[in-house]
Amino acid sequence: MKVSHILICLVSLSLLAIPASADLTIVNSSVISTGDIRPPWSPAWSPDGNSIAYVAYDASSNQQIFTINIDGSGKKQVTYDTTYITKKWGVTWLDENNISFLSYDTGGLEKIYLVHPDGTGERKLLDDMTRQGRAPWDKPPLVGGTSWNPVKKNNTLYRV
Repeated sequence: MKVSHILICLVSLSLLAIPASADLTIVNSSVISTGDIRPPWSPAWSPDGNSIAYVAYDASSNQQIFTINIDGSGKKQVTYDTTYITKKWGVTWLDENNISFLSYDTGGLEKIYLVHPDGTGERKLLDDMTRQGRAPWDKPPLVGGTSWNPVKKNNTLYRV
């Protein structure tokens, strides 16, 4: 009886299977060498498509945000965090003036941060005792990412 149920399930699944096709054309590909000892992660394209922001370790083994041009030149360290837990993830290049990322604050809570691509203006959003909008005792930690939502009204761009 169990074997017949398994066969019925397999037949049902095969009937529901939909063939998938994808039209993907790779026009050009290249490898960018960042010069980092460990592989970088959490890459994000700049709005103009000429640079990438990403997370990698600095010389002191702290996780930092870096930018690099797509031809591999112009690598720049954007954050210089050594004061608290320096784990970073969820990098998003919001616009030409802001890169967002997730990190822990001094209280050990996950927070969204913004920084300018030149390394100035780093700031934490939601400076309170919540973890990305959740109470600190609400476990496990929420590992997520940020996204950008530009709102356009009457040909004027509003950032929310």
